[in-house]
Amino acid sequence: MGSTRLEKVVFALNGGRYEVAGADVHPGTTLLEFIRTRTPFTGTKLGCGEGEA
Repeated sequence: MGSTRLEKVVFALNGGRYEVAGADVHPGTTLLEFIRTRTPFTGTKLGCGEGEA
């Protein structure tokens, strides 16, 4: 089985369009980290950090 490579992700956040190339982001980056560091929404909070069982 070969490795899978992410080319890009495109998403909308509060009316803005964001495009992320796979080579531009470390694979371990969370969506929260991305939003805080790459968008104007630096005050974004983590709600819980764990799912419910």
